[in-house]
Amino acid sequence: VDSLGRSLIDFVSDDEESNPENSFINIEEEEEILQKIKKVLTDKEYEVYVLRAEGFTYQEIASLLNITIKSVDGALRRIKSKINNIKRID
Repeated sequence: VDSLGRSLIDFVSDDEESNPENSFINIEEEEEILQKIKKVLTDKEYEVYVLRAEGFTYQEIASLLNITIKSVDGALRRIKSKINNIKRID
């Protein structure tokens, strides 16, 4: 998984296993989680999600996507809710 993928997973999960033996399993699980997240987010939410995971501020995201800071905040709230729903199902 590239650095973007890893940071996206870090955004939503705790890395409690550092055993190299589990690396392959963790990568597969991360890819599965990313696919689930991508399925439940709208295109705009996914854009916000990726930018935030890359470290952009609310202001920077708003400027890049030509939306208000309030819209960024709302999108991130929906994103977190959707991700929490995914985590509950798993």
